Amino acid sequence: MPFPLQLASRMIIAFRLLTILLVAAPCMAGPFGIDSGSELPPEAEPSPYLRFHYMVDPPTPHPAFERYDVRWHPGYGICSISATTEPLEIVEGDLSIRRAFRQLAGHLTWLYGEPDRLSSHWAADQDRKAEWDNPRDEEVERMALHAMRTENQKQIVLVATFHFGGPATGCAGAIRTMLEQDPRPRI
Repeated sequence: MPFPLQLASRMIIAFRLLTILLVAAPCMAGPFGIDSGSELPPEAEPSPYLRFHYMVDPPTPHPAFERYDVRWHPGYGICSISATTEPLEIVEGDLSIRRAFRQLAGHLTWLYGEPDRLSSHWAADQDRKAEWDNPRDEEVERMALHAMRTENQKQIVLVATFHFGGPATGCAGAIRTMLEQDPRPRI
């Protein structure tokens, strides 16, 4: 094979390898670039509502979400991540909340596979939910997308929650034990 063709062939192989690395690298990190069992970032702020929960700015945020919370335990590191959209106004006859839920559920399905459970209807007194028991992710043990009402009942937020497996599997039980030993609320 003449030299120019060898060089071109090697460049194509190098380009393919680089493409694979660039595409795969973000997939190796956990959701939003946060890994299971990792330490809290220095700028993490304690949640005003829940103990062991901290507000963070993730390395790779998603444009659909405005707030990110992690559940952290000193012995297990980060155990779960919740990402919340900005509140959406509930307007009778407006389908924008349903559309937003479907779009986000579709994106999560594309990334993690079909949900194991999906509430099939919207009702005035019920919130919508999609749940994955075994998503296609080595670090994520289970996850859910909820459309839930805010305290004033006039808005809905979409919340995606990712629970880590692996080293963080015992985190929920450890936090539950600590809360039982010291049940005082944060506020």
